[in-house]
Amino acid sequence: MKNRDLLVPTLFLVFILSARGPLRAQTAPANAAPILFGHSVVALDGPWKFHIGDNPQWAEPNFDDSQWETVDLTPRPGVADPFTQDPKYVLGWTTLGHPGYWGYAWYRIRVAAAAGPGEKLALMADGVDDGYQFFAQGKLLGSHGQFRAGKYPIVYFPQPQMFVLPPSGTRTQVLAFRVWMGPLRLSHHPFTGGFHYAPLLGESSAIAEQTHIAWLELVRHYAFAGLLSGVFLLLTILAASLILFDRSDRVYLWVAGAFLLAMSRELVFSLANWTQLVSVREFFLLFEGFLAPLAIGMWAMVWWKWFQLRRFPWVPSAIATLAGLDVICELLGENLFYAIPPSLGHISRGLGSGEAGAARVARIHRRQRHQGTRQRELAGASGRDPHGFRAIPERVDQPPSARNFHRIRHRRLL
Repeated sequence: MKNRDLLVPTLFLVFILSARGPLRAQTAPANAAPILFGHSVVALDGPWKFHIGDNPQWAEPNFDDSQWETVDLTPRPGVADPFTQDPKYVLGWTTLGHPGYWGYAWYRIRVAAAAGPGEKLALMADGVDDGYQFFAQGKLLGSHGQFRAGKYPIVYFPQPQMFVLPPSGTRTQVLAFRVWMGPLRLSHHPFTGGFHYAPLLGESSAIAEQTHIAWLELVRHYAFAGLLSGVFLLLTILAASLILFDRSDRVYLWVAGAFLLAMSRELVFSLANWTQLVSVREFFLLFEGFLAPLAIGMWAMVWWKWFQLRRFPWVPSAIATLAGLDVICELLGENLFYAIPPSLGHISRGLGSGEAGAARVARIHRRQRHQGTRQRELAGASGRDPHGFRAIPERVDQPPSARNFHRIRHRRLL
């Protein structure tokens, strides 16, 4: 009974305290910031109107696009970016009925949206192959790439771009994209063409935040390439400095040259993805056309110098020839001049590149060098090498470390 008598006033006290809590919360301080709604961002999935070709009249808001194709930019389950594995990736026009097409194409959409008092609408576009011009109500607001009259555009790798929409007298606005894709994309994967991510529309400050986040993600994704360029630069300096300890061995300079080419490749890769200093055509010209074949050829020369394959004086000429053939095949295969069918890229890869040929030559002669060393060890007691020539004795005026240096280096790499 005593416990029941104490329970009633306890419950009454809890009820009073709980009732007073909300009463205090209803009295907000005078300087409290109100919660603002309407700063959201909407993905313009569609339906978009799409048409291949090019006509300046297609930017006009009164143009009749009812006969155009309808395109939906909604991500599909199981489809992801082949490079970043982003599930929001959308397949390009080459998979939507236009395989092998490169050139101009237009996207149009009508949007019923208006900004609040003192606000402006903005749009963010990203992930478009390769470049584009953006129009709102028939007015050019900006572009990604350099579009020149009578010439092919200069385009860059996709980067987030923000465009502020001007005030419009009507609530419905017509947005149009004039997209250009060159033939280089067709040589790399079959999902190319136009939009791969739906543009974002919203209040300008919210779009600015989304653009900033997209840039941070872009930098984070390719940060490893920037780090590698710094590492290869340090290795270049280190390898070049070894010549100060042994000026007679030029292999260190070849190693430094190989590291320098590796650093150049990573630097070009980073600049192409982070900036507009390197265009798409310049990237493939430098990265695939020259730096990659020259780097492999340089490493083949390192092996030839390292193992002292003096009995095969034709190896440097073979490496140079194979590297030159690889450069030619890459330039033809990448279709850098917009006049050679992209299928030649597959032909050049089927024939084999100069990189692989140079590497095979180096491996063959390294194996021959190793077999020759084993044969000389077995024939060492007779004082003659397996070919019948008298073995040349080591120089006794050199210290043991100098006499064994090349032998130790040879064993470690084997």
